[in-house]
Amino acid sequence: MKLTINDVIPEYGLEDWEVVEGSSAAMTAALKKAYDKEEPIIVTGWSPHWKFASFDLKYLEDPKGIYGGAEDVNTVVR
Repeated sequence: MKLTINDVIPEYGLEDWEVVEGSSAAMTAALKKAYDKEEPIIVTGWSPHWKFASFDLKYLEDPKGIYGGAEDVNTVVR
């Protein structure tokens, strides 16, 4: 949230958007409400995540690389 509020919002000129901090459940509820009403909303997210299967979501471009590059998660199990 700090990165979004302190860096992303001013760097990309998104000051007209209201930032609301909350849990994943609260974000999903706000997303569903806006999606059902066909209202614009921006949420933070990652892939893979189930919300991409439930909603027709698009990633916003980050040409300045503020959020960083792709990352890997490796799991070792026995």
